[in-house]
Amino acid sequence: MTAVLEQTTTPTPLPPRRTPGAWLAAWAPAPLALAGLSAFVVSHGVSVRDLLAFVAYLALGITLPGALWWRAARRGSSTLAEDLAAGTTLGYALEVLTYLPARAAGVPLAVLAWPIATYLLFGLVPGLRRVWRMRPADRLPIWFSWMLTGLACYPAIWSAVPFYASHGLSYPASASPYVDLPYYLSLIGELKHHLPAQFPFEAGQPLTHHWFLHPEIAATSWVTGIEPMTLLFRLSILPMILALGVLLALLARRIIGAWWAGALTVAATWTLVGPALTGWAGGLSPGTSGLSLLWICPTQTFGAVLFAALLLTVHSLLNRTRDGRRWGEWAVFTVLCAVVMGAKGTFGALLLAGVGLATVLGVVLARRIDRTLLGLGAMTGVLFLVTRQLVYEGESFGLRTMFPAPSVINRMNAAGLTGDRPLWAYAVLGTLILVGWLCLGGLILRLGRAGLADPVHGVLLGVGVAALLLVLALAHPAASENYFVYSAWPYVCLLVVAGLAAVVRSREAAWWRYAAAVAGGALVAYLTVKLGPAHRLADGRLLALTLPYALAVLTALAVAAGLAWRTGGGRRLLTSLLALAMLGFAVQSSVHVWRLPPTPHPTQFIPAGALEAGRWLRDHSTPDDLVATNAHCWPPVKTGCDSRHFWISAYAERRVLVESWGYTAWAHAAWIPFQLKPVQMPFHDQALLAANDAAFAQPTAANVGRLRDAYKVKWLFVDLTQNEPADGLDRVAILRYAAGSCRVYEIPAS
Repeated sequence: MTAVLEQTTTPTPLPPRRTPGAWLAAWAPAPLALAGLSAFVVSHGVSVRDLLAFVAYLALGITLPGALWWRAARRGSSTLAEDLAAGTTLGYALEVLTYLPARAAGVPLAVLAWPIATYLLFGLVPGLRRVWRMRPADRLPIWFSWMLTGLACYPAIWSAVPFYASHGLSYPASASPYVDLPYYLSLIGELKHHLPAQFPFEAGQPLTHHWFLHPEIAATSWVTGIEPMTLLFRLSILPMILALGVLLALLARRIIGAWWAGALTVAATWTLVGPALTGWAGGLSPGTSGLSLLWICPTQTFGAVLFAALLLTVHSLLNRTRDGRRWGEWAVFTVLCAVVMGAKGTFGALLLAGVGLATVLGVVLARRIDRTLLGLGAMTGVLFLVTRQLVYEGESFGLRTMFPAPSVINRMNAAGLTGDRPLWAYAVLGTLILVGWLCLGGLILRLGRAGLADPVHGVLLGVGVAALLLVLALAHPAASENYFVYSAWPYVCLLVVAGLAAVVRSREAAWWRYAAAVAGGALVAYLTVKLGPAHRLADGRLLALTLPYALAVLTALAVAAGLAWRTGGGRRLLTSLLALAMLGFAVQSSVHVWRLPPTPHPTQFIPAGALEAGRWLRDHSTPDDLVATNAHCWPPVKTGCDSRHFWISAYAERRVLVESWGYTAWAHAAWIPFQLKPVQMPFHDQALLAANDAAFAQPTAANVGRLRDAYKVKWLFVDLTQNEPADGLDRVAILRYAAGSCRVYEIPAS
């Protein structure tokens, strides 16, 4: 393998050196952004020590060694920005793959073996030493450096401002996190101390969800000594967001061949959402760009940045020159593909669909079979099957096919069409959904036969088409089928920009006609919303939903025809102007994304003393100690139980006999659509739950001893705000710690 990586390629002409002033202007954005973001996180509770430790590990333990392998695999350097962003992403993947066997062997700090080995190899092997001195074949234009820095930082700031404000690092600001954040934190604690892993809030249940983000944060915590909560709530996600923006821009630039296209792709990814011409019914195409998910769903963010680097590798493999077999890039593809599938399962299905459609389009449109596509498909399929068995143990986690899909039913309900609905109503609504997507994707058709037959375009188109079909065919209790759309959205935007570039390069009309078409479409959408009914009709007629879209499309056609009149552009120009006018529909619904969202003020549900008691228990117990608790419901309610209660296992980093069961595989497998959610499911082992609760409701020596002897429980964690235990617990267990409403007891030996 080293011999292959040592091979050299034909030298690429290097760009001329910049003057000192130009050099300073080109390099200034990155350190300015780093300084600003550092000040931002320090102002929100991160100590300078933690920040410096995190930056040092990120730079020396992930980014730099990852960049060396990235350069070596590609046998060259495209741009320094790509080396750093892709190197960071590849570094994450190698870190995870190194940490897992290290954790299984009981030596988690052995995760440092891979960066140390990298430095030794690239310092001692002559062929690899050249990688340090590789000059990038290209430089970012100065204007692009500044714009890309702003576009990369925009989603980080946009999402972090409200998130930081509502997710503090100490009480009481820490008492109201988004419900899934304690869940992620509990899994980080589990992967920090155990492998094979379990759901720590129900001891004994194997972990069968996407979980490769959690060993990454666990490894960072081991190396830096930073609290997992600080990493999850403040630090770890920031570089992922930044790298994602850079990779999307550089991928778009490679595919389209223009720097402005890279900037526009990133801008569209974060600011473009589908049109909603009837405010009371919502949009019929993607209504969010995924900005709001960056912090509250970190597994999606981690998967997204891995997928961007993966597609950059796919592009390189499909466009490689004939100077070698590029085994290094195939190795990078394998590593990234394996880790992205364990990080977020949606990306594996999308890549399979993308490669499959690209192969079909090549056969149908170009009468050729691309052998690289076949190799990519075979490798992706094998890794998909392997990760499904090893990571997910064959579990679908509640995802199932359903007709009509919840996305369609919810649109029907929003339009007031409840009860029995005829089949034609679903057909009409399905058509409207396609129209909503065409408002965004109509420009893709301008790529033409040759463009659609291009393997890279085919892969991206397959990713987008698969997302649309899957969201219309699948159901999940938490509406997680929508993550297919969130995952594909950047690449739909990239194809839209590619179509726009094809229109601009065709020079069929003056630029002002294109701009007027977009502006005209935006005006049509604005007037449609403002002049249409503010509320749905009482009888829920489908016509009230259909008519605004029909009128808007017809008006857009009239606008396009008027702009194309007497230009001699013919049908191609009319098609381009119509696509641009329909794209303008999205401007009206996208405006709200351009401003910061309000800070949420959720109900406080984590009691005083929870963080202190959890960390005390962590510091005074061993990772294999088992805990029992009286708290199972989130938030505390008088009737019923929402079983998303994770904060005890999250703060204590210990397994709990029964704390929660809402996010387990068995609960998701048993859900009943629109009737019974997994979080409302009764616990599957009532005898176990009864034995657990009896120790608190009837704290006798026999009941507490049963937990110790039959279930190996050593600690009791009491939340006085839920099911306050009966008198006498302190007579059969030893009170070791008390803070706020929380108590920690140790069960004495028999």
